[in-house]
Amino acid sequence: MIDSSNFAFPKPGEKEGLVKLSPAKYRKHKEVVWERQGRRCRKCKAYLPDPKTAHLHHTDGRGMGGGKRDDRKTVLLCEGCHVKEHEG
Repeated sequence: MIDSSNFAFPKPGEKEGLVKLSPAKYRKHKEVVWERQGRRCRKCKAYLPDPKTAHLHHTDGRGMGGGKRDDRKTVLLCEGCHVKEHEG
């Protein structure tokens, strides 16, 4: 028999790699990223006048159904750059 006491197994029903922030924490995170990036799009460096006009982009992708979604691994993009990221 294999001793599995040192292995980390996900709990039943828990998706591995999933970190989903509450709506309030998600908005706060968006503001923090906006400030950290100097209120500019990470790709084209366009000025983003308000975090509400920006799009949070998951750098590691979200996987099918958001199974690997980690809301902490995001960058802010303008709408045009975010659309381009998901086109190709």
